Amino acid sequence: MLQVPHFVPSLNGRFAMSLRSPRNAPLAVALVAALLLACTSEGSEREPDPAPPPVGSPFAPDLAVAPIQDLQVGTAPDGRRLLFFSATIVNLGEGPLLLRGMRNDDGWKLTQRVQYSESGEETIPLQFSMIFGGDGHDHWHVAEAARYRLTALGDAEGTPKYDAKVGFCFFDQAVYREDLLGGATEPQYASHECGHEDARVSQMGLSVGWGDPYQWFLPGQSIDVTGMPDGRYRLEAIVDSLGRFRETSVENNTTWVEFEMQTRELDGLPLIQILGVSDPH
Repeated sequence: MLQVPHFVPSLNGRFAMSLRSPRNAPLAVALVAALLLACTSEGSEREPDPAPPPVGSPFAPDLAVAPIQDLQVGTAPDGRRLLFFSATIVNLGEGPLLLRGMRNDDGWKLTQRVQYSESGEETIPLQFSMIFGGDGHDHWHVAEAARYRLTALGDAEGTPKYDAKVGFCFFDQAVYREDLLGGATEPQYASHECGHEDARVSQMGLSVGWGDPYQWFLPGQSIDVTGMPDGRYRLEAIVDSLGRFRETSVENNTTWVEFEMQTRELDGLPLIQILGVSDPH
């Protein structure tokens, strides 16, 4: 007849098994193992082990701005005069710009990932906010990743004026430097990866040798020049103006164009004459 194991109270309040019959030994071992597993599983959930440190040299990006183009003055529907222009953010570095945003109830947390030559990558927290571009872009932007600044020169020198652009979603749109492309002859990052309005994850990237153009007719690609007098001005495009991205160099983060603005009698709009541009990257 099968003998049922005999349980007796233990000192810790649980139960111990009395092995009064050799035939009960396998059953006793199994039950004891189950009890031990239950005891040790309490509180066993923990964060996964951190990734090993990267090995080799970092392949960081080098952000710059291509020469400013399409400089022109127009009139907004509300009557304001706007200086329109096109600008292209480019990556001239050793590795791609890789950004990842994670959103919870407290908002977005943005990090930059820098790949290494031998193995692994470094994750760098970034102090940027994220803003949804519901003005026709319809994806998330990194706020103040770049700025546009207009300054009067000479006798008309005064307080700089800035653009109203909320932010940037980085992705591969056009080849800028074929000699830097390496293996990325096709775009690696697309606009939809920046995330729709309800997205909890946003991923952005700009490959080496690629550019991310913002044409003059897009929202935010203008500066209000209403009431500004004729004269000489400098328009600057500054990428990473807050100095928060990891880059190989920050010496080429600013591009500028100097021009003269003269009002035409025909339509009362200023005519733009280019006086000089910064050296191309």
